[in-house]
Amino acid sequence: MQKNRSKEAHLSIPEAVAQALGRAAAGPAARGILVACSGGLDSVCLLHLLAQRLAGSGTRLEVAHVDHGLREGSARDAGFCRRLADDLGLAFHHLRLEPGAFGRGRGLQAEGRRLRRRFLEETLASRGLGAVALGHHADDQVETVLFRLLRGAGPRGLAGMQEWAPPYLRPLLGVRRAGLEDLARRQGWAHREDPSNQTDRFARNRLRRAALPALRAVHPGADAAVLRLARSSREDDACLSQLAREALGAAAVCEPEGLRFPRGALAGVHPAVRRRVYLAAWEAVGCDPEVLEARHLESVEALLAPGRAHRRAPLPGPGAVASSYGELWFLRPGAYGPAPRELGLDAPEAGVGLCPAADSPSWTRRRPPGVPAVAVPGDRGGGGLWARTRRPGDRLELGPEAGSKVKDLLMDARLPRWRRAGALVVGDAQGVLGLLAPGWAWGGEDGGGGWVWLPGAPASQNARRSRILRENRCCPANRCDT
Repeated sequence: MQKNRSKEAHLSIPEAVAQALGRAAAGPAARGILVACSGGLDSVCLLHLLAQRLAGSGTRLEVAHVDHGLREGSARDAGFCRRLADDLGLAFHHLRLEPGAFGRGRGLQAEGRRLRRRFLEETLASRGLGAVALGHHADDQVETVLFRLLRGAGPRGLAGMQEWAPPYLRPLLGVRRAGLEDLARRQGWAHREDPSNQTDRFARNRLRRAALPALRAVHPGADAAVLRLARSSREDDACLSQLAREALGAAAVCEPEGLRFPRGALAGVHPAVRRRVYLAAWEAVGCDPEVLEARHLESVEALLAPGRAHRRAPLPGPGAVASSYGELWFLRPGAYGPAPRELGLDAPEAGVGLCPAADSPSWTRRRPPGVPAVAVPGDRGGGGLWARTRRPGDRLELGPEAGSKVKDLLMDARLPRWRRAGALVVGDAQGVLGLLAPGWAWGGEDGGGGWVWLPGAPASQNARRSRILRENRCCPANRCDT
């Protein structure tokens, strides 16, 4: 392995780019590459190198530029990139961000990265291309690893940027900036200089301008040492991540809202692997694992310890991780705090079964097997039904002897808070007929008029349609809302 790395270190820059293309993204790259070009040295060199490499190959090459509109002269950078694309005969895609596009709650650079990546990925999809090429080089890798080290990253963070992290391709990741400067000078490739790189306003700039020179003064081989650390961390992380994928598949249960880890399912998993299980689960529910830092993973880990019945980890992003009655949940965006809903269900034709989206109820004449369902008596629902989230004071008659508040039924069932908030009360013009939640249903046993059910909701051995045990003996107050 060391011999191969030594040989790679002596490759010319065009050869290094060619090997990166073949090693990392041969398949996707064949569909075409979108080059993210800022006009700076690295992205301009990358664009020229790819244009030379792919000339006559039949592989499409296109150019994208994002003008963040945050400094004077940014429009001139966009014009430079457009002219460069025209000179090379390449399609050019341009986005200018208005000041109002930057949301609150994120750093300026993080928000710019989010908007930039969204544009690149949308352009990639609309143009039918296979990869987005970025100009990150080895010096960028050194800065990234050091910056993550200061933030307390583990082996995954210290692995730095990946050469191929679909759809992003970094062909220059093994090339030092000095080599690019020499290549651009010899080839006569003009580029733009971003003055914001010279300010100490941003932490990455202070690291580049102050910390790195100090480290090199202490140890002249500091850059090479950091790059070796990144390589070994990538190898360690690849092994641990494979173990984490296996643990995720064995322990997680798929639910309508995301993933659930039953009590004790992760108890025997090594902490190093367990942290990667969290990252994999977070990604599986549609969230970006790159936003999670070590402190975030520690807050998820804390949910495994005994404590209140309902807890939530303070994580960035639209998803959520929560503990409910000792079980760990990774929730997709919007699942933790579902918005109030009110739906109308038209009377179905005889014998017709509907199957809409998994989180919406359906009314059918035939009882669906294996899922929670509310019975519609034969003399009810002729004018249609409604289903809505509960309101204060909602009650459900469980029989001639008693009725119960909907709130109490949901609490006594020990449902997670988000399922209580998303539970649907079902009724018609005459009043409430029943109550539906994933895995649970309350209502009469007679389905002479039909059944209302939740497509995709899990069946539950605990579902009771006519009565509910009111004593669960889980706490002195016989309530599980703490």
